[in-house]
Amino acid sequence: MGSGASKVLTEGLSGEISGGVTSAVSNSLNQLADTGTIDGGQVLEATGKGAGLGLIAGGASGKMQASAAQTSLGNAKAVPMFNNAQPGATAGNVAGNSINAVSSVADTVNTNCQDGGC
Repeated sequence: MGSGASKVLTEGLSGEISGGVTSAVSNSLNQLADTGTIDGGQVLEATGKGAGLGLIAGGASGKMQASAAQTSLGNAKAVPMFNNAQPGATAGNVAGNSINAVSSVADTVNTNCQDGGC
């Protein structure tokens, strides 16, 4: 597997894992704060969404990182910066938190509408 494909794969998987974990933890904590209990189905759904978006975001980060490294191969100081960074995990965390925030707002709006607020 080439360096570029390897970066896309490793950063995609890193983003998938961190996005899923971030979503699961965040969703669980929000449920505990709101209801005092945790619904495993909701946590599983949030985990899947965070992992999926994290995979895409991490893979895209890996692709950009590989492209930047390939472009800067002539500069010995720049190559380690691109090869040693792990943007996929950061992208996955952002994706996981974004999924949880959007889901939380949607749940609040839905609850308010059901209570006659729409």
